[in-house]
Amino acid sequence: MSRKAAGAAWAAALGIALAAGAPAGAWEIAREGQFDGTWTVSADTWSMEFGDDGTVTISRFTGPVLVRTSTGFAPSLDSECLSFSAPRTGGVGRCTLTDPEGDRIFCELSAAVDPGVLNVGGSIVAGTGKYRGMTGTLRFQAVPGPQRPGRGTSRQTMTIFGSWTLP
Repeated sequence: MSRKAAGAAWAAALGIALAAGAPAGAWEIAREGQFDGTWTVSADTWSMEFGDDGTVTISRFTGPVLVRTSTGFAPSLDSECLSFSAPRTGGVGRCTLTDPEGDRIFCELSAAVDPGVLNVGGSIVAGTGKYRGMTGTLRFQAVPGPQRPGRGTSRQTMTIFGSWTLP
């Protein structure tokens, strides 16, 4: 192998090693911090007419949550949430976020319904494993699902923000 070819092979190997980054599981959660990221969900909705108030809706939504902290990107979390919304009273929801090791974060959500937008705020209320005792906040905006009676589906990606504290 020529010196030029050997140098190119070494540079390619170094590039592959750098691209691989830290090994899986190397991310460590700080005792407190802030995060931002994306939450991509698919929702199944069930709606019914409710008097002059319009339509009330229950939903189950799932999908990956990708967050960035000051120490880098966290492992992807899987989400499962149940929610209820009504035009005059807003919405409430409960979510479980599960990391690749099976540890979970539990969140309570509430939403104010503006025409065409849900302004969602929430609290991180508990966790298991490495998240035990976690508290915090989160917020995002979402587009409401179908506003007609019956069953529906929707998909969307939202930008989320928040903070956490561990004991």
